[in-house]
Amino acid sequence: YTSFIGFPETLNDKIKLYPLSLNLPRIRSVVMEWCTGEGRVVSNRGGWQSDLFYHIPVELKELFDTVDHNVDVIHSSSVLELEEFWINVNKPNDSNSPHTHHDITPPFTEPGISGVFYINIPEGDAGDILLGHERVQPYENLLILFPSDMIHMVYPNRTEKNRISLSFNYV
Repeated sequence: YTSFIGFPETLNDKIKLYPLSLNLPRIRSVVMEWCTGEGRVVSNRGGWQSDLFYHIPVELKELFDTVDHNVDVIHSSSVLELEEFWINVNKPNDSNSPHTHHDITPPFTEPGISGVFYINIPEGDAGDILLGHERVQPYENLLILFPSDMIHMVYPNRTEKNRISLSFNYV
């Protein structure tokens, strides 16, 4: 996979960080086209979150090919498939409260893999992500994979610009 610029960093046995070198201007252009409408409120405190997307556009194929490969490496015991993805825009002072991506309503299922890819990270304190007990400072072109049942949150964006990420679930 040519999109790597370094080896993945393992924070613990569950969290993987992958520095990528994808074409961010191309990704930003397609993502910004989707940042319309009212959006939805889930864990976001302020900010904007898109509705769920289920089909990968050609502009995001390289990203999701990379994610697919790494999900397969992490979760080699069974095949996981992309269930959904969405866009997050955290404006100044916006954050995300603690949450998981694992549905615990019956019938119960095994946790899958969730992740986030950072598209636009302003200079300064754009809001770290807390994954369990691990605090990570995001940067553009960073991919993070973690178990979908891991509690995580995003600290407030203390910059004057928007922080944009793409999140997803594999089940």
